[in-house]
Amino acid sequence: LKSVLKASDDETLKKRIEADIEKLEKQFSDWKNKEEELEKQEKLAPWNCDTICREGFSKTTVNKIPEKKEMTEDERLDQSQKFMDKYKKEIEKFGYYSNWDDSKEYLLANPHLACEDTANYLTYWCVNLQMEEKNGLMKQVAHQTIVMQYVLELSKTMEVPPSPVFLHSSQKSRRVTRSTWKGLMQN
Repeated sequence: LKSVLKASDDETLKKRIEADIEKLEKQFSDWKNKEEELEKQEKLAPWNCDTICREGFSKTTVNKIPEKKEMTEDERLDQSQKFMDKYKKEIEKFGYYSNWDDSKEYLLANPHLACEDTANYLTYWCVNLQMEEKNGLMKQVAHQTIVMQYVLELSKTMEVPPSPVFLHSSQKSRRVTRSTWKGLMQN
């Protein structure tokens, strides 16, 4: 406005521009005074939680378990077959364990194996071993199958993923598995 004022020759325009400049300068000084007054009030305000605390997070999130998508029988079979092909060696290694603690450590190191597909593969493997008349190995794999099925059932009952079940149920699982195994062997 000041540059327009110097370049302008019209007297009424000059007066109007000067009035606008004075008005803006007065408004600016008023705002400066109000700003200084607010700063003084903030300094004089008592210190309490409401005046010194700032919001750390403005968003709250709640973890929700995603709903499971219902699969067709063919999709489920394809998924199981891919799982079994991918983890066949690891599942068979689990099947060879005879000590509960070894089984527990192995499944804690490989939590992806604690699932229904592993139990299904172990069952399938037991049937094949029985047909080949490898009774000793079949009993061992059947024992591991029972362990896996027990863990899966316990996880369903507790409504938690299967892998943490090992941490909380070690002694109880060992007793139940032995009694279940003895009952199955009598039949």
